[in-house]
Amino acid sequence: MTGPDIVRALYKSIATCSDHHSEDVITQLHIPTSVDDAIIRAAEDNMVVIITGNPGDGKTHLVRKLKEHFPNTIKKVGNIQQDANEISDKEILNAINGAVDNKKGLVICINEGILLEICEKHRARHSWCEKLADNLLNPYTYDGESKSNHPRFAVFDLALRNNLGDEVVRASIAKIISLAEVSKKDCRGILPNIKRLKQPIVQDRLVNLLGCVAKTGFHATMRDVLGFLSFIVCAGEDTNKDNIATNYYQNVFEGGQGPLFDQVRLFDPIRHSTPFLDDKLWMAQDDPAEWQIQDESEYRQPEDITSFQNRKRRAFFEHKAGDTIIRVDRSRLDQEFQRLLNSELVPEQTAVRLLNNFFKTGNSSSNLILWVNHQYSIRPVRYLVSQQTVRATDLSVKPPRLPGYLAKAFPDFLPDHAILHHREMPVSSGLIFDRRFLKMLLDGDRSTGIGTRNWEALTRIASFYDVLATKAEQQKVGNILRLDTQQEVHVGVDIINNTYFIPGGDIS
Repeated sequence: MTGPDIVRALYKSIATCSDHHSEDVITQLHIPTSVDDAIIRAAEDNMVVIITGNPGDGKTHLVRKLKEHFPNTIKKVGNIQQDANEISDKEILNAINGAVDNKKGLVICINEGILLEICEKHRARHSWCEKLADNLLNPYTYDGESKSNHPRFAVFDLALRNNLGDEVVRASIAKIISLAEVSKKDCRGILPNIKRLKQPIVQDRLVNLLGCVAKTGFHATMRDVLGFLSFIVCAGEDTNKDNIATNYYQNVFEGGQGPLFDQVRLFDPIRHSTPFLDDKLWMAQDDPAEWQIQDESEYRQPEDITSFQNRKRRAFFEHKAGDTIIRVDRSRLDQEFQRLLNSELVPEQTAVRLLNNFFKTGNSSSNLILWVNHQYSIRPVRYLVSQQTVRATDLSVKPPRLPGYLAKAFPDFLPDHAILHHREMPVSSGLIFDRRFLKMLLDGDRSTGIGTRNWEALTRIASFYDVLATKAEQQKVGNILRLDTQQEVHVGVDIINNTYFIPGGDIS
């Protein structure tokens, strides 16, 4: 199987499954990343190396390629399990327990669910089970907090690898190019796209494009990335043809099928306005000097929609002003999420604003208002009461970090959540802001005109406010908020006369 044949086949999902590849193809396809070195180092230290992740992340492929680098002490005793999902729980337990007791190395690929079930069943008999389960479920650390790992285990969850990050994407592009150019005869039809893909400006902007996709929270597998790049080059053709494949900048946004293609299409340049550039491209009045790459054969037709769309997509990658297209506005959800992750933007104020606005639109208080309700029926909540607040400066937002060896293995890791907590309380007592919860908050903000308050969000917030109550400041005058009308009433308590009163008015 020639290099160009491998490139063409990558778009076909079955061909990218490592179980169907020969050792020669595995070698040709392998893309070295930081996780390779981390796994090899752990194996050389005779640790129990556990590799897990989503289907298509490359678990089996990685072990098949790296096993030649594992110490002889591991290979001699057969302590390499390329797919532990195919053996019994008892065999898995015996393999891990034997490696721990005898202080021998072990490398094993396994689905997280299977391993967690084994740990749960046998935690009473084997002390390592509880620690391993914790490492699997809680791989993160938060701002200076130490993460205690079992000294004999190194767990690599490939789902933590950002396959749309700079390291993986550049290495994948280089791999596609090197494979395609192995045989000039077999890749005649795709040579023009390979030639363009070799240009630094095209690579930079492709990396930027996929980086934007990653920031939306989408996780791509290695299979997704290689299939995507294959389609860019070959447009889905899996046979050797001399006819020229469709231009790569069209293939990026048209024709490809799969979740990664769907996400990339959200950033299609024809969806986003860049007025001055658009006007030039529409009227075909752009100067060749404006382009980083010249293309005299390009179809240029003034006021022609097909010409304009193709040229706008090409401009995304090859025009000197193409970077203005790449900096597209993301959704409000993405913008708010990025604010929560950026310590320079005071994320605590963002979190307070989002929570306060969930209950009352337009609330500009710098304090977190702890709204509570007492409900004795299944009817929707109409009134909330608050007599406590927490200053934003007493709160902290912590995004997750990867500890030690994992940080080196996954340098392009992107956090998928942040935790809001009181500075005097542990992070574990905080409220998790992930994209799902953030969407609930934004949907509940009535300023959008379409929002509805989610019951799950109300429950999560109420539990968090109960925790904060011990650190909150008590107000002399309480507030009553009617949710359906957004009317807020300030109410005081006259303890001597045992009555309520409205400051400056009458309770009635």
